[in-house]
Amino acid sequence: PLLEVNQSSTNTCMANQSQTGLAQSYKPLMPNATGAGFQFTAASTGEDLNLSLWDGLPNAGGTMLASGTTVTTGDVWADVFWDPVSVTVGDTYYIVMEGTVSQCYAGDLNNPYPDGNVFANPGYQSFPTFDYTFRTYSCDGGGGGGTCAEENPNDFTFENGLNCSSATAFQAANDVTVADGEDFELSQITASIFANGGISLVDVIYYDNVGGFPGAVIGSEAGLVPTSQVVIGSNFGLDVNEIVLDVTPFTFAGQNGSPTTYWIELSVTDGGSSGAVYWVVTSSTAVGNPIALFDGFWQTFDPAFDGVYIFDGTCTPIGGGGGTCAEENPNDFTFENGLNCSS
Repeated sequence: PLLEVNQSSTNTCMANQSQTGLAQSYKPLMPNATGAGFQFTAASTGEDLNLSLWDGLPNAGGTMLASGTTVTTGDVWADVFWDPVSVTVGDTYYIVMEGTVSQCYAGDLNNPYPDGNVFANPGYQSFPTFDYTFRTYSCDGGGGGGTCAEENPNDFTFENGLNCSSATAFQAANDVTVADGEDFELSQITASIFANGGISLVDVIYYDNVGGFPGAVIGSEAGLVPTSQVVIGSNFGLDVNEIVLDVTPFTFAGQNGSPTTYWIELSVTDGGSSGAVYWVVTSSTAVGNPIALFDGFWQTFDPAFDGVYIFDGTCTPIGGGGGTCAEENPNDFTFENGLNCSS
């Protein structure tokens, strides 16, 4: 399964399963649907989540195309997968949520996903400007590549952070793992940042990996204005800003035989250009290496902590993106004439 739609923004408890009539509409980006996932406002353990895919709402003549059930495992996200089903790119489909999950489904009241919306309460009441925090999965049917992402999700405790202010000498970086046999083209970064006064600019720096820490700089992009930002909480007297950065696509080359590690640093300027800017870290989940801190040299702040982020992009099999091709005007073997091409 390849990550497809990824509506990661959240600012509220949107609905509880007990309300019934829960669904999220969306428009697929690829012609094969293989699953979906939803985020809760707190971790869920040992509860059933059933998701089903419909071409219309169940109470409006819709037909169920696929369904599946998972048991939650102590995370704030839960994903359900099914065998690939054909869908029409650009048409509207509905993900219906059922089960025994007692935690609240997270969501955003500010219409972060324009191609769908929340349904809740008996009769699938529509809320046109609300969206659940959800994601969908697809498969590329054997083609050259598809959307994918690496994520270490928020647990909403906002327990700590590492200084990433552009006004200090400190630096913070998180690693990204490129799968065996693939290249990863990064196109979007979502991160949780402690700061007051909002985020004005972000510099993004890419590193290779040396001994489990950032090594040589292999690329960068300066002065990015966040595509979106929303305050999702607070701690230590600072707001937690969830920012989304649309970066110029940058390719992290993979290799055959083993995964490849790279590092991504964010150097962040808040509204007051202060030194009190921190990349949120969590001890509840981790992906790859712990977050790296630069304080004279790159080091591990605490092996129990990893940064909160989503790195979105496109995964492509190495060497799978093209093939031989030619333009030909063939011989008819009459050899009827010729033009002089002698040197």
